[in-house]
Amino acid sequence: MLHTGLKDQDVRYSEWKDVDFKNDCFIARDTKNHTDFTAYIAPQIKPYFRGLQALTGDNRFVFPGDSKDGVMNIPRKPIAEICKKTGIEFSSHDLKRTFLTIGEAAMIPFSLLKALANHKTDNDVTGGYINPEAKTLKAATWKIADYIQSHAAATGDNVHFLLKASG
Repeated sequence: MLHTGLKDQDVRYSEWKDVDFKNDCFIARDTKNHTDFTAYIAPQIKPYFRGLQALTGDNRFVFPGDSKDGVMNIPRKPIAEICKKTGIEFSSHDLKRTFLTIGEAAMIPFSLLKALANHKTDNDVTGGYINPEAKTLKAATWKIADYIQSHAAATGDNVHFLLKASG
């Protein structure tokens, strides 16, 4: 979610049939504004997507789980554990906010940030004229990922590794 700017539901309901590794993208279907939305897979997370494909690729969903729909639930326990270990309170939706905030820090234009966040521009006369190309959206997504990577490379007490207990 941090690398796409999508809502958790859009990510959790992603299906493998909608992932396109050749073009580094996936389609979030029937999003909040009732449209399909193409999100881009940054080079930094592509190996994780590939690894996930090895684990869940036989499943319909990228993130299968025990919910009634067959997708994983909102990861409240891991988020609570991160909050406890870091002292920083956040929700899954804060990852979308962070994506957009990083986009601003990376000097991405506001109109492009709206497009990356899958926000409508119906009430914005100028925004209605702007229709960004896929190549532009992909480049902006990668620029945000580069910014994240350059700031997440720190080591020390502020980095915590969470391991899933076996058994």
